[in-house]
Amino acid sequence: MRNFLLSILFISIFSTTAAAQQLKPGFDKAEYIDLMKISARFGDSAYFSTIPLPPNYQFVYRSQVAGLDNCWDLWKRSD
Repeated sequence: MRNFLLSILFISIFSTTAAAQQLKPGFDKAEYIDLMKISARFGDSAYFSTIPLPPNYQFVYRSQVAGLDNCWDLWKRSD
């Protein structure tokens, strides 16, 4: 019982202090276009050289290739 109460306390403290993105209802066309531009950068450089980089995003990290040629990118948005 003590562990249960401690876990409830822990969750309540961190759920109120954790910063999260502000979600808006509906579909954001501009955000979708930005994400499509970012996803194009994952491919061949000859392909994405013609696609401009979205203004509010910064490339941070690309993981090493692992498993079945899998990797991922980390992008940071300025806001």
